[in-house]
Formats: sequence, C-alpha cells, structure tokens
Amino acid sequence: MTATNDINEFITKGGVRVRRTTEPEFYEGARMLLVDALDSHRGVLLSSDFEYPGRYTRWDMGFIDPPVELSAVGRAARVEALS
Repeated sequence: MTATNDINEFITKGGVRVRRTTEPEFYEGARMLLVDALDSHRGVLLSSDFEYPGRYTRWDMGFIDPPVELSAVGRAARVEALS
C-alpha cells in the first residue's frame, strides 16, 4: 500500500488561513488493540466491512479517552467535559 498525503488549504471570511493535512497510517493489528482497550477505557470503535468496487471501501475508526462525553436518552441530550 502506498501512503499519500492530502493537503487542503483555505482562508476563512475572517482572514484566518486554515491548513489541513491528512496522512494515512497503516497499523497492522490496531483494531484488536483498540477493542482490548475499550474494556477498561471510554471510547468508541466504528467499523464497516462492506465493500463494493468503485463505491464503498472497508474502514475502521476509533479512539479511547475522549475529552467529552455525549449521551442521550429519549429527547434529552447531555454533553459532559471529561478532562
């Protein structure tokens, strides 16, 4: 697999220059490390194993120890700072 960087740059209406760089990282086995960490830490693992050539690809995204917690029950929502 080849790593390519995606760089996006723009200036806001207020004159602030924003530069975003996306760098792919290839971590073999990272999904299982995250799954194990979620047993004892707050976080999330989002994953899709569905693949359709030219349209959908497989992906995994996750994190542990987030700075905020979002929760909802019925029509009530709550945001709590964790740090």
